[in-house]
Amino acid sequence: MDKPVMTKSVTCGILSFAGDVAAQYIEQKYSNRNSSIIIHLDMQRTLRFTSFGLLIFGPCAHYWYRLLDHWFPKATTRSLISKVLVDQTLFTPVAIVSVFSYVSLLEGHPFVAVQKVKQDFWTTLKANWALWLPAQTINFRFTPPDYRVLFVNSVALIWNVYLASASASPVTKCTNTEETLTS
Repeated sequence: MDKPVMTKSVTCGILSFAGDVAAQYIEQKYSNRNSSIIIHLDMQRTLRFTSFGLLIFGPCAHYWYRLLDHWFPKATTRSLISKVLVDQTLFTPVAIVSVFSYVSLLEGHPFVAVQKVKQDFWTTLKANWALWLPAQTINFRFTPPDYRVLFVNSVALIWNVYLASASASPVTKCTNTEETLTS
């Protein structure tokens, strides 16, 4: 790859875009608001989620996987387990908090980010583990290092549907100064 960070970032952005569009389709199709095949796309929402993948997650994932390979260079079972556990206990929680915070900030609601994390973090983390523990085990065991972000992006198409919906869901209760100021 001539420009690996750029390639991985653009791929991540495209798949984030696709994930959010799919999430909006599913949300509208099954919410009884829209029985037609045509959806009313919230393009600002899609651009917020896409920009997170393009500008934040893609580059971070590139360097994160290089760091994991540096920390755990051997192709052993112990190294594999270590990579998966470190990935899922260090990187994943930060990524979840980051996407919730980023989307809230771009929506113009910085104080809602804290409530959003409190409300949805554990549910999102558990859903993440259900998909990503096996996926990352396969990734670290069978995927060459230069293609790990591509593998993650492929699985992420499914994950992004969930995450786009979770990051866009409203906060059910908000006790902050912003709500008081806007009421």
